[in-house]
Amino acid sequence: MSWPKERPDVSERMRNNNPMKRPEVAEKLSNINKKICGEKHPNWRGGISFEPYGKEFNKALKEQIRKRDDYQCQECGYFQKDLIYKLPVHHIDYDKKNNDPINLISLCKSCHSKTNYDRDDWVCHYQQKSHAVTIQYIG
Repeated sequence: MSWPKERPDVSERMRNNNPMKRPEVAEKLSNINKKICGEKHPNWRGGISFEPYGKEFNKALKEQIRKRDDYQCQECGYFQKDLIYKLPVHHIDYDKKNNDPINLISLCKSCHSKTNYDRDDWVCHYQQKSHAVTIQYIG
C-alpha cells in the first residue's frame, strides 16, 4: 500500500511548481489588476453598490417576496429547500430604493450573480417576466 506515501510527494511537487508563486507571474497579475480595478473596470457604475438600501428592504419584505415566488429561483427554478441558503431578493431595476414588490424577484446566487452583467438586458427580461405573471393573475 504505497499510495498514501506517494501522495504527499506529488502534492509537494505541485506546490513547488505552482506558477502563481513565480515572481514574474505575480507581478503580471498585479499589473493587470491595477489596470481594471475601480473606475477602470468595465462593470463600474460610479460606486452605486455602496448606496444604502431603502428602510423597507428588510427581512420581512424579503421573506414576503420569497413566499410569493414559492421559495423558487424565478430564473432557473431551484427551490430554496434544495439550497443551503435563503434565496437572495433582486431589484429588477437595480434601484435599491425601489422596494415595490413588482420590482423584486427571488433568484438563486448563481442566477443573481449573472445579473451583474448586461444589466439593460436583465431589466428588460425580468420586466417582461413580471408583466406576464401580472397578466396571468388578472386574466
